[in-house]
Amino acid sequence: MGCSNANALNPNNITAGVANVAFGPNVMITGADNDATDPNIVDGTDSVTVVFATAANTELNANMTSRTSNIVITSNPNNFRMSDALIISDCEISDVFGISNFTGTDPGPYTIAHVLNDQNGDVVNSSTSLTKPYLANNSLIMSLSNATYSVQNTGRTDDAGNPVRALFETRGAANTEIVTGVEDMQIVYGVDTDVSPDGEADVYQSAAAMGATQWARVVSVRIALLIATERGVGRDVDVRPYNNLTDTASIAGAAQAGDRHMRRSFTTTIGLRNRSS
Repeated sequence: MGCSNANALNPNNITAGVANVAFGPNVMITGADNDATDPNIVDGTDSVTVVFATAANTELNANMTSRTSNIVITSNPNNFRMSDALIISDCEISDVFGISNFTGTDPGPYTIAHVLNDQNGDVVNSSTSLTKPYLANNSLIMSLSNATYSVQNTGRTDDAGNPVRALFETRGAANTEIVTGVEDMQIVYGVDTDVSPDGEADVYQSAAAMGATQWARVVSVRIALLIATERGVGRDVDVRPYNNLTDTASIAGAAQAGDRHMRRSFTTTIGLRNRSS
């Protein structure tokens, strides 16, 4: 969202049942340290999950007349449908809710209902009331999505028969290879620990060191990647250790048998939009 401070919104989440989605300051970004629980993720590597409102959004076609009234929107860029979870916001207040019914035809407008049960009788909301009746001139409505980024085996092998790894993006059932040759990813999170948050990281720590309430205070993410060529192109076997983020984690540099890959490590720090100063 383009709001100046997403944490201040602290969205009111009424989703339930088939539309239930976790959304709030403590779950907008989370991670796993040296992940060994997911069989798809390479042991010893980190993963990170982000929950976000999609870039495509639509405006209200008319003011809501009450907190329980239907929402009328001008367009449907994300193909909204019954039981989807949506977020509506005017950058002062925001609500997350499930669609109980969706009606309308192209090119719009469309009507969204948010009662307790959808047209199939399934529960989608725990309440029928949003926090406020939103206005057409300053409110946007968006889909919610989540993505996990992790290092996985591709199922391919190199010229020496060793498995080829890559960075993957996982969204629901879709698992997409996005960067080939990523052998490891290590992540630490910048936490604003000030009593009065100033949007600056005071400490960087791994996911394993994070307290449950600290995820809401993450203002930046430091990521280290170890990337190798897909083929063995070097003259010598690579036996060098590659240590990144050595204050909290290290990348094991033990070479595979007959490994003549060229490797390089990359580290970057990313400030989180709407959280960092």
